[in-house]
Amino acid sequence: HHTVFYAACPTLAPGRSGAPMLPMALDALCDVMEARCDPARIEKERQAVLSEMTMVNTIEYRVECQILSTLHRENRLAKRFPIGKESLIRAWKQDDVKTWHRTHYRPDNVL
Repeated sequence: HHTVFYAACPTLAPGRSGAPMLPMALDALCDVMEARCDPARIEKERQAVLSEMTMVNTIEYRVECQILSTLHRENRLAKRFPIGKESLIRAWKQDDVKTWHRTHYRPDNVL
């Protein structure tokens, strides 16, 4: 499995500067690849994900999850949704996040 990144950005910065945008996009990718996993940052991200979970918890989202579960019951997609399971998100520990990041966000695994 690979981690896929997609960045849509203009070739040049808007406005008068007209600076090239590729260096800024690559800097952003480096920030993701070299993420710091300090406890305060992990807690901030946990709260952001839980907040997002609350915002998308609509009948439409729940129906979509049921449809995907049925259509993909033979693979992981049936049980893995973009936001994840609340119980797992609440249980994140610093070492868990570091291990997951080290496993999936490495240069040889990025497309």
